[in-house]
Amino acid sequence: IQQRPTPTTCFRWTLEALIVVVLAGLGSIPGTLIAGMLLGLAEASSTLIFGSNQYREMAGLVIFVVILSVRSQGLFGEQHV
Repeated sequence: IQQRPTPTTCFRWTLEALIVVVLAGLGSIPGTLIAGMLLGLAEASSTLIFGSNQYREMAGLVIFVVILSVRSQGLFGEQHV
């Protein structure tokens, strides 16, 4: 089934891209790949656990908040003094 693009479709993709880049650490290209996989696994796991796509994006946002609370420069970003 093919879905039509809506104005909110691009917002969702932009939000996921922002989460991946910030999780990786700004400027970390290998980290972006790993953060993208982490986000994908988290979203797939939340769908498997909760049985619904409603909580899929929330899982990514929870990981985003937790990692930024613990490590503000991202997973692979360098500490700037």
